[in-house]
Amino acid sequence: MLLVTLIALALACVILLVPHAVKILSGLVAGGLGLYGYRLLRRNQSRRKKS
Repeated sequence: MLLVTLIALALACVILLVPHAVKILSGLVAGGLGLYGYRLLRRNQSRRKKS
């Protein structure tokens, strides 16, 4: 019985934590992409100014 309750608790923890993990991961990915895009835009702008 103890094993079953432990497995149930572990599953509950995973189910509760997964949405937070997804939010954090998607936030990190979005932030990384945003920074990368911003740097590319800045690079293109500086090139246009020089020419």
